[in-house]
Amino acid sequence: MKPTELFNQINFHDSIVNEIFFGRNELILKLEFCNWKQSGYSEVEPELLEGILTFINVQEHMTRPPVFLLENNEILEANAILYNEMLEQIKIVITGEDDVIVINLKAQEVTWVTAS
Repeated sequence: MKPTELFNQINFHDSIVNEIFFGRNELILKLEFCNWKQSGYSEVEPELLEGILTFINVQEHMTRPPVFLLENNEILEANAILYNEMLEQIKIVITGEDDVIVINLKAQEVTWVTAS
């Protein structure tokens, strides 16, 4: 799925980032996802879900600050725009210890999987 499509369908705001992995041509975020913030949420569903957000065919990425510690950090912003025919430019802003953590990357696709 294209990142713009995913971010138009799913609201990641306030979800907690538990881990971030920069792998070979991919970026993986393990989240405690705020299911209750979704437009189709029903009270019979769990409020929070564990999930994995994987950006595929990452061409470049940069974080500010370059080194940071994750500790119950929440997503403040997650969006994507078209960069070229193949790639989309993604920006994810996460609460930081003293300021914010900004992740910028260019990726072709993204997958979102929640634990059952």
